[in-house]
Amino acid sequence: MQKDCVIKSELNLWKKVDRKLQIPSQCIEITKKFERAIADSQEAKWAVSVNSCTSGLMAALFAIGIERGDEIIIPPLSWPQTYFPASLLGANLKMVDLSPFWPVMNPEEVKKVISSKTKAVISVGLWGFPTGLREINEICQEKGVFHILDAAQLFNSKSCSRGIGDLADFVVLSFGSTKGIYGLGEGGMVLGNSRILRDRIMFITQHPYRIHSEVNDVDFLNENFGLNFNFRLNPITAIYGLNKFFKNELQNNHRKNNIYSILNSLKKFQIKVLTPPEGWHSAKSNRTSILINTKDLSKILKPNLISDLDEKGVLHRRCCYCIASDIPRINFGNPFPWYKNYNNNVEESTLKQTLPWTRYWKQNLLIISVFN
Repeated sequence: MQKDCVIKSELNLWKKVDRKLQIPSQCIEITKKFERAIADSQEAKWAVSVNSCTSGLMAALFAIGIERGDEIIIPPLSWPQTYFPASLLGANLKMVDLSPFWPVMNPEEVKKVISSKTKAVISVGLWGFPTGLREINEICQEKGVFHILDAAQLFNSKSCSRGIGDLADFVVLSFGSTKGIYGLGEGGMVLGNSRILRDRIMFITQHPYRIHSEVNDVDFLNENFGLNFNFRLNPITAIYGLNKFFKNELQNNHRKNNIYSILNSLKKFQIKVLTPPEGWHSAKSNRTSILINTKDLSKILKPNLISDLDEKGVLHRRCCYCIASDIPRINFGNPFPWYKNYNNNVEESTLKQTLPWTRYWKQNLLIISVFN
C-alpha cells in the first residue's frame, strides 16, 4: 500500500513537470530561476545557462568576435575542450606556462606576452583552486583584452573571500556528471557582469522567445539575425538543479570532514599539501580535491601512501589532463584542419615550448578527490 502511494505521488509530480515542459514560457521561467540562483551564489550580476561548458566557451568566443588569426593566450595544461573552440574558429594559440607554485598560468608571464595582437586570454582553474586568476583578470582589464575563465571545476570556490563570478568577463561553469555533488549529468552556465556581453551570450545560445524578449541591443539583433546556436539547457536539468544545489549543505560539511581526515593521515608521510606561495592572496578551494607533490617521496613511502588512500576508499590519480603541445604529436598526421593554427603558432612563438613547469606538475602531481 505504501509503495503504491509513493508511485502515485511520483506520477503526479512528473505530470506537473510534463505540463510545464509543454509551455515554452514556463520552461524559460524555470531556467531563469535556476540562473538567478546560481548567479547569486557565485556573486555574478547575471548567468545564462548552456548545455555544456564547451558550448559556453564557444559562445563566449563568438560573443567577443573572435576571427581567424586573432591571438588567444592559453594555459598548457587542461582538458582538450578548453582549446578546441578557439582552434576551430581559427585563432592562433599562444601558451603561457604554469606558475612554479600553482597549476594556473603564471600571471607575470601573462602580463609579459600580451601584445597588440592578443584578443583574449583563456584561463583555467583546475581542481577547485582559483589562486592567481584574480591577478590574471586585473592584467586583462589593464591591457584591454577579454578574459574567459574555464571554471568547470571552480563552482563554489572562493577568491579573496568572494565568489568566482567576477574573476573574468565570462566565467563558464560545468554541471557534468563528473562534478561530484553539484553534477547534474550534463549542462553548464556562463556568468558575467557586463549587460552588453550578457545580451550577446543570450543571443548566441538561447530560445527565440528569450532572445526577442530579453536582448536589449536591437542593432546587434538585426545585424546577426539567424546566426545563433541551440546551446540552451534542458529545462528538466534546471528543475533538477534547483532542487539539488541548495539542499547540499549537509553533504558539503560531510565532504569537508573527509578532507580534514585525509589531511591528518598525510602527516605521517611528512607530505606538504600544496598551498599558495607567500604574498599571494588566500584562496579557498571548493573542497573537492587536494593536490600533493610526490616528487620527493621515497620508493617505499609512495606505494604506502597509495595503499593508505585505497583503504580509505578515496579516489586518487595522476594528472590526467593533456599538455597542449602534445595534442598534434599524439594525433598522427594532424587529422583536423584546426590543428594547423596551433602548429603554426608553435613555430612562430617567442615562448619556449619545453614548458618545464607543466611537465613537472604532470609528472609529480597526485590528485586526491573527495566527492561525498
